[in-house]
Amino acid sequence: SRVSILGSWLRPYTDKTVEAFAKNGTKELAIATPAFVSDCLETLEEIAMEGEEIFHEAGGKDFTTVPCLNDDPNWVALLAKWIQAWNKKALTVS
Repeated sequence: SRVSILGSWLRPYTDKTVEAFAKNGTKELAIATPAFVSDCLETLEEIAMEGEEIFHEAGGKDFTTVPCLNDDPNWVALLAKWIQAWNKKALTVS
């Protein structure tokens, strides 16, 4: 996505970077999206599907997308811990 309330998106753009890696001889590439805690259209379509297509068309071989945290039990437990701590603090302040 290149839409932002700031008028421009972070650079370098993912699609151009993926293409450059393949054109420069990278044959294996794994992409993680740490800004996303769950897979969404942007991570699944734009990065996983389109990214893989761009990488292969530019000469890359193996393309992997590291899944987001989604509903991983460790992530859910951490969120629950944070919420419980926040709730306990909120009740103490009230």
